Amino acid sequence: MRRAATAALLSTALGCASARGGGPDDGRVGAGAVPPAAELTASAQQRAAAAAAAPEQVQCEALAHAMATDERLSPAAGALLARSLVLHGGAVVRWRGPRDGVPRPIRVWVQAAPLAAGGEALTGAARDAVTDWDAAAAGLRLRVVSDSAGADVVVRWVHHVPPHPETPSARPDGRSGVVRNAASGTVEHAVVILGMVDADGAPHDGRDARTVRAVHAVAVHEIGHVLGLAHLPPGRPASAGRGDAGRDAAARVAPIIMSADIAADEVTATDRAALRVWYALPLGRLCDPAGTP
Repeated sequence: MRRAATAALLSTALGCASARGGGPDDGRVGAGAVPPAAELTASAQQRAAAAAAAPEQVQCEALAHAMATDERLSPAAGALLARSLVLHGGAVVRWRGPRDGVPRPIRVWVQAAPLAAGGEALTGAARDAVTDWDAAAAGLRLRVVSDSAGADVVVRWVHHVPPHPETPSARPDGRSGVVRNAASGTVEHAVVILGMVDADGAPHDGRDARTVRAVHAVAVHEIGHVLGLAHLPPGRPASAGRGDAGRDAAARVAPIIMSADIAADEVTATDRAALRVWYALPLGRLCDPAGTP
C-alpha cells in the first residue's frame, strides 16, 4: 500500500508538471526547454488530492528515493526534489501556486545598495534575479515593487552575512528565511540578505562586471530557497541510486544555480524543472519521516 501511494503521488506530480511545462527533448523532466504553462486537468488534481490524503502511507525515505531515481526526471532535478523534501521534514513548503487557485504575484522589494560601492549595478543584479525566477517559475509570478510595506519578500544588504549555525566556519554571501503557515505549509513572507563584502572581506564593487555577476548568482540562489528549493550537494547532481550509469550521467549534467556551491550564474533547465514539480505537489505534509519504506 505504501509503495502504491508513493508511486501514485510521484506520478501525479510528474503528470501535472508535464501538463504545465511540456516534455523535455529527451522525455525527462528537467532535461530541456520549458514551454508555456498549461492548466492542470481535473483528474490530475483529484489524483493528487487522493495521494496526499494519507501521508502516513508514504514514507519520506521511499518518496525521496523515488524522486532521486525516477527515470522520468533528469537525475539532478530528481536529486534536488529529494533534498527539498528532506529539508522540510516531509512537507511541501511553498507559496500558493496555480494548482491552489489563481495566486496573486509574489511582491519582492529590493533595498538599494550603497551607491559608493557601485550600488546601482548591484541593486540591478538583485532585481534581475527576481525577473529570472519570474520567467522560470512554473506559472508563478514574481514582481519587483517599490514599497517594502506591501512586499512579500524583502531583499536587504548587510556589510557581511552571518554564518549559518550548522556551518559556523563558512562565510556565506547570502542568507534567506521564510515565515510559513504551520498548518498548511504555505509561505507567507520571506527575507533575503545579501552581503556587501566577498568571502575574503573585500567590499563588493558594482563597477566590476564579475562582481555583479557573482552577486546576481547569489541573489538567484537565495530566491530559489525562498520559493522552496533546497541545496543540491556540490559534485553529486545525479548519482543517487543509479549505479555506474548514474555516476557517468552525473558528469554530463550542467551545474545548477541551486547547488550548494552556486555552480551556475542563472536559473537552469534543471532548476526550472524541479520547481515545476515542487509546485505540482500538494501543499503540506506528504510523507511520514518515521519508520522505513
